[in-house]
Amino acid sequence: MQKVYADAKSALADLLHDDMTIAAGGFGLCGIPENLIGALVASGAKGLTIVGNNAGVDDFGMGLLLKTRQVKKVIASYVGENKEFERQVLAGLNHPNIAVIYEIDEAESDGRRVSFIAMEYVEGRTLAALLKERTLSIPEAVDITTQIAGALAAAHARGVVHRDVKPGNVMVRPLALNTTDWPSLDSPEIRRLSVVPRASAICEATVRCQISS
Repeated sequence: MQKVYADAKSALADLLHDDMTIAAGGFGLCGIPENLIGALVASGAKGLTIVGNNAGVDDFGMGLLLKTRQVKKVIASYVGENKEFERQVLAGLNHPNIAVIYEIDEAESDGRRVSFIAMEYVEGRTLAALLKERTLSIPEAVDITTQIAGALAAAHARGVVHRDVKPGNVMVRPLALNTTDWPSLDSPEIRRLSVVPRASAICEATVRCQISS
């Protein structure tokens, strides 16, 4: 077996294909196989499962593969500062009680960079505001709790943890309920709740996340 190659491209020749699993070493952004990752990006291989210590950052390490939409699944112990990773994971949340995420990015504000999430506009008011006005009936409380649980279960199934579920992050509207701040209740007949994802909602501990474009 040949052990020395002129470059990363020749080392990976005839080895790469779609839907393969890639295990990469390194800790954080140190010791990662930069040249091999670059060759993998250039190969155009799609549907990759990445196994490693981290998911890279937006423009370095495994983050390069995320940016080119070559990854379908990541198994890592640390996500890090990777907004593209967050965007793709949260974009994959598809549930009637979870507000849609359109974009995660940074912008300049008063001379400093601030992070933001652009998401679906949910009409109504927060569950916290409603609870200040009146006590919910038992059927209302059960309905709301069931909808929140359904939204969180759908997120957990994709490896995403909200980490800040509270009445102030749940939007209530007539015939609908939505969870916000990662995700509405003016009527006794609540039909839908939406939970809004947070930028910090990405999983702690081991991450097993499905990626969506």
